[in-house]
Amino acid sequence: MAASIVSLGLVSRLVSPSLGAAVAGGVVPDLTLAGLWWRPVEGGPMPLAAGQVAGTAVGELAGGDQLSRAAALLAERCIQGLAGPVIAAFGTVFRLSPQVLWGNVASALAGAAGMLADAFPLRAEAAGQLTGRILRQGPLRGTGDLVQPDPALPRRFLVRRSCCLFYRVPGAGTCGDCVLTPDDIRRRQWQAVSAPGRG
Repeated sequence: MAASIVSLGLVSRLVSPSLGAAVAGGVVPDLTLAGLWWRPVEGGPMPLAAGQVAGTAVGELAGGDQLSRAAALLAERCIQGLAGPVIAAFGTVFRLSPQVLWGNVASALAGAAGMLADAFPLRAEAAGQLTGRILRQGPLRGTGDLVQPDPALPRRFLVRRSCCLFYRVPGAGTCGDCVLTPDDIRRRQWQAVSAPGRG
């Protein structure tokens, strides 16, 4: 359980910058594990840093070709190149199910897309469409469904087909995207997030 939660936090910090750069900046960075530095700490997230990074321009992500190209680059560089080796290490060292670990990557990606949609409403549709395309590729295929509960709003939410095991923490409950979350609770959470003037 602890290893799964740590893996989710770590892969979130690996995939979020690349997705953000593509959605908000029109560039897919060429981040590699060899170009990242981290420092172990007693508690909390490990500090991460990267040097100067090149990237590939993908444009405004307004059309199908741009979205497909960006999704392919992110799937290769970010999902396979960054998250893949981390997932493999966690699976080997802690004997965690690949379904749980790749579900964590899907959750991290969809969580980043949701944060981008909230922070940059004009880019919400691009964030959702791009994330949906990435989730249909490689090891993320079948990890969950990206749902758009209100067709009038671009905000999408993941319903994953696995669980990060957070519910095993006493009193923790389940995450909003968890396969174990009842549908009625999930829909109320979506409505709360999508409500006008929230926060």
